[in-house]
Amino acid sequence: MKLKSILGVFMTMIILGGGTMQSAEKVQLPIKDIIQHCQSVNVVYNGVQNKLSKQDMLSTVSVFCEMLDDAYEMPAFGVAINSEVEQHKKNGVFLEFCFNDLTEHNGLPFYKLLVEVNAEYSGFNVIRYYDAGYNGRCFYINLNNCTMKNLYSHILSLSCCQNDTNVS
Repeated sequence: MKLKSILGVFMTMIILGGGTMQSAEKVQLPIKDIIQHCQSVNVVYNGVQNKLSKQDMLSTVSVFCEMLDDAYEMPAFGVAINSEVEQHKKNGVFLEFCFNDLTEHNGLPFYKLLVEVNAEYSGFNVIRYYDAGYNGRCFYINLNNCTMKNLYSHILSLSCCQNDTNVS
């Protein structure tokens, strides 16, 4: 009986996988692939939010995803509290990736993802916007011996960040 059930699972895997060894479970996309499907990107720069033009959005997503080439996701111990996130956004540089539909990663739903961008960071929390605020568990990305320096420089070169000289 055991052999029959193992064989049944094997055949299901082959049929559902189109002849390849894949499980019937939903395939989980890496955060990098999810970011590439965002509908818009906002830059929050010292508390001022600006929606990027299509061209700036594409270049920013490209630089962001390039930064993730050797990165890996780790368990996040951080939990976001909306009031604290909103207060924290008043200083510094943040990217907000917006999605038209409810999106999910590692079983956690969101409509937006927020990342603080600091040139020296070699890892960062990805904060989820869900249920009317930035609340709940985060994702953590380790940049694997890299920093956010290139992304930070790219963002500061965008026209929406040219009027304020308070960020260094």
